[in-house]
Amino acid sequence: MESNNQTAKVRVKNVAIPIISFLMAVFGTWGLSIGYITSSGPLINSASVFSLLWFIIFAVMFWAALISISFRDVVICGVFGGIFAAFTCVGAAFTALGTVPLHEPYLYINIIATAFVMAAILRILFVIGPYVKNWLYKSDKCKILSGRLEKPGKGMFFIFFGLILVLWIPAFLALFPGFLSYDGPAQLAQVFIYKQIDAHQPVVHTYFLALCFKLGSALFGSYEAGLVIHSIVQALVVAGAFAYMGIFLCRHRIPKLLIIISLLFVAINPIIQVFVFTTTKDVLFSAFLLLLIMFTIDYISQPDKVAGSPWLMVRYAVTVILMALMRKQGIYIFIIAVPFLIWIGRKHFIKLGATFIASILAVMIFYGPISNALGIIPGTSREMLSVPMQQIVRVINTAPESVTEEQKEVIRRYIPEEVWDDYIPEISDPVKHLFNSGEFEKDPVSFIKIWLEIGLEHPNIYVDAFAYLTDAYWYPSVETNHYWSRLDFFHDILDEIPVKQHSLFPAYYDYLMKVGQDSLGNIPILSATVSNYMPVWATLLCIAVIFRQRKFSLLIPLAIIATLIGSLFLGPVACIRYTLPLLMLCPLLMALPFIKGKRYKIHGKALEIFRFAATGVICFALDWGTMMLMMKLTSLPDWICIAAGFILSVILNYIICVVWVFEDAGKQNVASQVVFLGSSIIGLGLTELFMLIFMQFMPASIAKIIVTLIVMVWNYVAKRFALYRIRPYFDKKKG
Repeated sequence: MESNNQTAKVRVKNVAIPIISFLMAVFGTWGLSIGYITSSGPLINSASVFSLLWFIIFAVMFWAALISISFRDVVICGVFGGIFAAFTCVGAAFTALGTVPLHEPYLYINIIATAFVMAAILRILFVIGPYVKNWLYKSDKCKILSGRLEKPGKGMFFIFFGLILVLWIPAFLALFPGFLSYDGPAQLAQVFIYKQIDAHQPVVHTYFLALCFKLGSALFGSYEAGLVIHSIVQALVVAGAFAYMGIFLCRHRIPKLLIIISLLFVAINPIIQVFVFTTTKDVLFSAFLLLLIMFTIDYISQPDKVAGSPWLMVRYAVTVILMALMRKQGIYIFIIAVPFLIWIGRKHFIKLGATFIASILAVMIFYGPISNALGIIPGTSREMLSVPMQQIVRVINTAPESVTEEQKEVIRRYIPEEVWDDYIPEISDPVKHLFNSGEFEKDPVSFIKIWLEIGLEHPNIYVDAFAYLTDAYWYPSVETNHYWSRLDFFHDILDEIPVKQHSLFPAYYDYLMKVGQDSLGNIPILSATVSNYMPVWATLLCIAVIFRQRKFSLLIPLAIIATLIGSLFLGPVACIRYTLPLLMLCPLLMALPFIKGKRYKIHGKALEIFRFAATGVICFALDWGTMMLMMKLTSLPDWICIAAGFILSVILNYIICVVWVFEDAGKQNVASQVVFLGSSIIGLGLTELFMLIFMQFMPASIAKIIVTLIVMVWNYVAKRFALYRIRPYFDKKKG
């Protein structure tokens, strides 16, 4: 009987896969022939014979992706394919139009069609991944790649260290005596001219920079010599971090070819070469973050060994402190990981907790009592409010008639009217430099309230303001480059600090500056290696792979990186120096899937909740997409559009819940089936009710997200009640 069922399933699958592939290919070809898939328009010309070729390519690709696919792959590929598709389609439309067309149906059709393609590509990559992995490990047997890399020691560290420094010599000569740029001149002016240090820039980095210049002046009578000292010291620190990365990759048995590629990437990447000799805090922050991520992976791999070694614990704590002192956000991205790190090493709860808390307290004490004792002007909160400020001022500039005098009066308390006309979409500095941080600290509620109030009236303008600030991080095109996102130039300082650039290798200098300005925009693939978006996409792809491998503990270092990306999305501008930490982490991201980690298998209720959440994401996409398309393409009342999307999602939800989410769903009695289905009908009523209420205050697209989360909790609780309370009760009564 069981074999007959298996045979029937195989037959259904053999018929279903070609049909589904055909339908997806039809939709994909149509969806990519309208709207904006690139900034110049659709990907496919529907009037061309090549559209048939695209259809055939898509049909074969979808068929290849669907063969033997597991539901886990459906979820992972669907979610991450959807994210990549949204980045691509929204970015293309925004670049072409200067606005995100939230009210245009073609945008959502583009996203869905591109999501199919992205998901299929991910699935195919997952299938061929093991074969590539085997080939890479077989290549290790090559005599050229074997040898010293098998058992790396101190000698190998110094070989890596020396080779990296040698490959950086042309950049040093080109940028001689160094690259005085970004905030470096302002930090030096605080020490040498104004005699007052501001915590807006990392205080430790300001002291480090000033110390190098004072040493140069004292030893050689020249501030330019001080810039040389800074360049050399910083290059040694960064080269040491990269050399340790080479040893780290060898110890974790990463394929030798990838180790060589990783070291070449950081040694000859022109953006990294420039920043190694640049006077910005982001360089040392990046080096310490790289070390922290490696130490975290070591800790996850062997928590008992790390917790049992005072040297390793001190090393970890010192790295955390140095990273946080280079950029204050470093302590916040570490705090995100602390609970998970303690859970991993819970046998050593007290020792780990004390070490991590001591690290955090050390940083807080420095930024608090110590900085106050040194007379340092405290930093402000304006940096983290860049996005809200830009959104409010954009509304004032693009829809002034919609902002009332009462609202303007509140805004003036925080953002002076004199900067409203200085608004530049791509950078918040002209607006935020006069932001009243003192008023915000006294009354943050009024600012948040006015921000929400205006945002609910102008969601599209808010989305546009956010896109202008961040699109370089997520849209895969160098078209997003603007003046402030590119590499900065050398800055001459005032007469008090005479420093000039004397390039000893002008041709290489021109090459570095050209790359910094156009990001190798005319060279495919290579342009991605110096772009703002590539590290963000690489991080997401790495997260997808780790999820699929079920090495969930390795998500902890990825959570640190993801939190850093989140902080960039709240920053004042999309800038290559802000992307530098991610660019330097790219070799680790490439190696992480090869690192051995404990595979976790989720059981019981946790597995059930995970499956229900994954089902919710899929059903939400169907529900939300149906509702939005019907609202845009038909003149039907809103409640009918809402109901249609919900009913379709309920049908799909019921099928998946019975087949996959709840193991006992197929063994229901009549009473439990009534409650199981009845919960969905009540969910429809709740959806209609909450949507009608929330749509009075916000757009339907946003309201739908909130309502879905509420109703999803109801559905899960009600369905569990039907299966594990109602069914046993009536079965017992019947028995």
